[in-house]
Amino acid sequence: MRIRLHKPSDLAALRERIRTEEDPVQRDRYRSVLLALEGNRRAQIIKELGRSIRFIQRWVYAYRDGGLEALAPHDAGRPARLRREQELMFLMRVLLDGVQKEDGACVRVMDAARILKDEFGIEYKPGGMYAVLYRLGLRRRKHRAEQTADGDLFAQ
Repeated sequence: MRIRLHKPSDLAALRERIRTEEDPVQRDRYRSVLLALEGNRRAQIIKELGRSIRFIQRWVYAYRDGGLEALAPHDAGRPARLRREQELMFLMRVLLDGVQKEDGACVRVMDAARILKDEFGIEYKPGGMYAVLYRLGLRRRKHRAEQTADGDLFAQ
């Protein structure tokens, strides 16, 4: 793969980032670019990193088109409104207040949303509430007969 340095300092910067990066995927992004800049062929880079051709091309071409800034990790999306330290408190509160079934506690989506709004001051739309419950390890119960007008039942 033939690409050129954007800046003379990029080689040293890539080596430093590879040395200090903790995320293995991000580290391989940097390594793929460094190997390409050093003149290695695609097959050599694939063999060295154990990554797909698409992975290699994506990051080498990102560097080619945008420099080191194009390799920077990006946030996956909007941060959750329910902070990590609040999640356990919310989960305990929801399960303790939930419907007791023979196989454990369950919670209705609308009840969980009410608890979040009233006790934590955080309001979610229904789609967001489903995402919160799934992120916290609660899953929709399988039986349709257990659905109510207040929403689906979720359980651990």
